[in-house]
Amino acid sequence: MEVDESRVILVGVICWAVAFVVLLALHSKLAAHGNGWYPWTALAGIGLGCWGWYLVRKRAAERDATEH
Repeated sequence: MEVDESRVILVGVICWAVAFVVLLALHSKLAAHGNGWYPWTALAGIGLGCWGWYLVRKRAAERDATEH
């Protein structure tokens, strides 16, 4: 099955970004219950997703360069 990994990762990063915005808006309530770290987990997801997106795109470019 052919899958566009780049698009899948990009959708995941967008989901993490939405989660980050929502969790940041709720940060004071989360912190009051000892869960103030939740937004930073979403931020880590964005960062790792961007890194993964970069690596997948780099691998695809290298693969395309060797096929020609």
